[in-house]
Amino acid sequence: MIKLKLLQSAATLRDLSIVLGFQPKAVSFILYKYSKEKLYTSFTIPKKSGALRDIHAPCAELKNLQSRVSEYLQDCIQEINEYKKITQTLSHGFKRGYSIVTNASTHRKRRLVLNIDLEDFFGSINFGRVRGFFITNKNFSLNPNVATVLAQIICFDNKLPQGSPCSPVMSNLIGHLLDIKLAAMASSMKCTYSRYADDLTFSTNKQQFPVELVSPGDNHHDWVAGAKLEQIISKCGFKVNARKTRLQYQDSRQDVTGLVVNEKVNVPAPYRRQARAMAHKLFEHGSFQIERLSIKDKGQVISERIEGSVDQLSGMFSYIAMVSQHSKDLLLKAGLKNAQTELSSIEKVHRDLIFYKSFYANPMPTIICEGKTDNVYLRCAIRSLAKQYPLLATFEDGNKLKLNVSLFKYSRLNSNLLGISGGTSNLKPFISDFSKNIARYKSRKSPFPVIILIDNDRGAKEIYSTIKTTTKTADTIDGSMPYYHIAQGLYVVPTPKLNGALESKIEDFFPLQTLSETLDGKKFNDKNEDLKADEYGKHFFAEHVIKKKQNSIDFTGFKPLLDIISSIISQSVALHMSAVVPPAAPKV
Repeated sequence: MIKLKLLQSAATLRDLSIVLGFQPKAVSFILYKYSKEKLYTSFTIPKKSGALRDIHAPCAELKNLQSRVSEYLQDCIQEINEYKKITQTLSHGFKRGYSIVTNASTHRKRRLVLNIDLEDFFGSINFGRVRGFFITNKNFSLNPNVATVLAQIICFDNKLPQGSPCSPVMSNLIGHLLDIKLAAMASSMKCTYSRYADDLTFSTNKQQFPVELVSPGDNHHDWVAGAKLEQIISKCGFKVNARKTRLQYQDSRQDVTGLVVNEKVNVPAPYRRQARAMAHKLFEHGSFQIERLSIKDKGQVISERIEGSVDQLSGMFSYIAMVSQHSKDLLLKAGLKNAQTELSSIEKVHRDLIFYKSFYANPMPTIICEGKTDNVYLRCAIRSLAKQYPLLATFEDGNKLKLNVSLFKYSRLNSNLLGISGGTSNLKPFISDFSKNIARYKSRKSPFPVIILIDNDRGAKEIYSTIKTTTKTADTIDGSMPYYHIAQGLYVVPTPKLNGALESKIEDFFPLQTLSETLDGKKFNDKNEDLKADEYGKHFFAEHVIKKKQNSIDFTGFKPLLDIISSIISQSVALHMSAVVPPAAPKV
């Protein structure tokens, strides 16, 4: 437990600063010299219930320090769990590898589900509790001076602030004792317990919960936390929010942290219907509306409709996909590999949204490379030669570089929904179906092109055949042209052939010195297959040579390729403008 032992060895602010990777003077200045009024920005945001939530956002310097403390504490927790061989958790909130989905899964297919909410969860944890925890907890047992400094970094106004990166992990550490006691109580009553932040959930397949956990309230369908449950919660320094105690039956919708758990864990149907309706509006009209809660002058929380963004809608669909993927992974673990081979209806809409965002209404030119390593090469080359290619990158706020092109990201989600996972075989149907796919949308298309970059070698023959079939041209398609325009702003760019070579690939643009770099005595094999013991492949070349040493690498060999990409972008935007802007009336 290296990181924990380093933390335990610290005895002063200076020691702690060094352990965290900060200059002691910087930490001291933030804690003791920085203006208290500037340390945090306080504001309120509306809750769905109509109440207000107080947010205290730390300044950039303090947030950076708190983020480091949060990461370090999570590393320590991981070390403790590995040492004690702990593989399960009672708390699923703000933990690596856990989420609202894993929390909800714990209570799937149960006869009864009980939800208990803790009142002012972060606010219940004050400076003394934080400092005392680090001193007295057997796993940490920190020097009192270090515990004091950590508490000063973590707390604001004598409590955990809502808005600090430290508050979630600290609340889990202090809430662990509550978890142990409630889990033991639940187990003794043949119930299951879990916690996500301030949401406590119990479930059972018994006919009813014991009165120690919950009992009927004064009105029908009102429920009150049991006396023994309240006693344990109170002794651990927390309080039940009586207004949010809910008992849910199997014959009605049961939800845990916003997810339905009656059968499989799923996003509620109204949420899915809302996301689908917004997407169809976007595809038809290029815009949609979303609900937003706002606070009026008198502090009243109201709901209003405002124009939504594509990123907001993408977030909604990504949330649905995350929950769905968890259920699929459970089926795979159970050995049901062919549980679902076709996309569901909501997945098809999600696929159309990704296509719309990346290839139809793309806010900048999109470049699709054959794999992740090519993305690294191209990004580094553009950064190095940015001043010569303003269409590809520009400098903002002095020396801050901004890419003006989007490099398509290969991910599990894009592979599942779009069928694009790298390599030429996936690109063939993308090219042939491009026009058909964009015909789904009625809103105005982006002026920016979609550019597919491929190696100009034997492997490209299938792509060239697809281009010829798709465009129905009589011309020879063999990679001898700088680029090929397919349709509707889609272009294919073969890597330029250098010095009369019959073939080319993107690695050819690096100088020989770079291609000859050795890593741990191994040399680079650009074929990336059948690697010998003294060879390394493209991934290590991209990550440990190109990305790591990009400031010292000569990227001028990429100029012929960047010239072609720039000319396509310029031409595509010009064609679009000439189509939408009517010609000027002739002078009389």
